[in-house]
Amino acid sequence: MIVLAVLLTLLLSLNAWLLEPLVQGITAVLELPVLPWLALGIGAWVLAGGQERP
Repeated sequence: MIVLAVLLTLLLSLNAWLLEPLVQGITAVLELPVLPWLALGIGAWVLAGGQERP
């Protein structure tokens, strides 16, 4: 029973230690602070168009 408690404690601490930076990184990506600038750039590229060649 003690082994189970130690194993559970070890797994939970490793989970928190490994996944906490991952969650912070994913949060920064999902908030997308550069999304308006990216949309502006893509919109300008689409609206700029190109020359048609026969």
